[in-house]
Amino acid sequence: MRFLRLLAVAALAGTILVAGPGQGAGATRLRATLRLSALPGPPVSDRLVPREGAWWGSYPGQAPGDVEAREAVYGRRVDILHRYHDWDDAWPTPEEQGYAAGGRILFEGWENRVFGGATSCWADIAAGAFDAAIDAQARRLAAFGERLFVGFMHEPEDNAGPCQPGAVNDAKADMGSAEDFRAAFRHVVERVRPVAPNVVWVFSVMGHDPAASWAFYPGDDVVGWVAWDPYHWANCAGRARDRWRGFAEVAQGMYAHLDAVGSTKPRMLGEYGSHDDPALGDKAQWLRDVPSALRTTLPKVKAVVYFDRLATPVPGDPCAWLADSSPEASAGFAAAVSDSWLNQPHN
Repeated sequence: MRFLRLLAVAALAGTILVAGPGQGAGATRLRATLRLSALPGPPVSDRLVPREGAWWGSYPGQAPGDVEAREAVYGRRVDILHRYHDWDDAWPTPEEQGYAAGGRILFEGWENRVFGGATSCWADIAAGAFDAAIDAQARRLAAFGERLFVGFMHEPEDNAGPCQPGAVNDAKADMGSAEDFRAAFRHVVERVRPVAPNVVWVFSVMGHDPAASWAFYPGDDVVGWVAWDPYHWANCAGRARDRWRGFAEVAQGMYAHLDAVGSTKPRMLGEYGSHDDPALGDKAQWLRDVPSALRTTLPKVKAVVYFDRLATPVPGDPCAWLADSSPEASAGFAAAVSDSWLNQPHN
């Protein structure tokens, strides 16, 4: 009984510490750990779902040193490190394995194209034409051993249409119908899963037209998480009639659609970001609002991954996405990522 009383006191102490004032990211992580220590079970499920709060991560680009450079800006390590790979890449790379060993969860996007090279068709993948490549990648994932997120062909809405096999260096080359995509996603998962059960599969779409995006959904049995990519364009990339919208409003459309169709999968913002246009609105506040919106309006979102590509802007997309696009934005970003909701303990 004395032990149980002490345990209760320790749990209460953890709760009090959570409620007290913080001193930056280290303090918020400590408070999150104390809070979770009073609850039964591990802090992370076998599908990589945190018991409380949400993971925070970024896509910082893939050049050597990008991760370290952006983490210095964030003032913390990312929970989720997002990367993209061509259809013929071998991954996780040694560099990525090193980042995983340092406590980051990998989120690998496997694209059925070769950047700078050719496109493949979803129907051909589903029919088994690329099984040798899929099997080789399955063995690499099994050898890696750690749990990780993998998404097959993110934002497929951009590539829907009669397939253009062999289209070279065309990010929007058509790859097939929504039905073809569903079949290809299912085929890849069913071929990899028996060899590499450590993979948590992510269905990742744009989500700006929720019903159209949901038409690509391949089925609950082959999907671990549902992700979408809400961006706040705010008059960049050729737009001129946008109004300023808050973070919750930008993300809400797909979130509401998932509720409407009864999806019970954990949800992720696989990419998110805001342009910086002081004449239109306050990016610093947009960023600062993220954790409070997740707590109150978007509680089923269990991971958010900022698009923070440290490289030459994508041609035709001159948007100021970077977390430190201005000193004010940098301060808003730092406040958000130090919040306890986005500082959850790993197993």
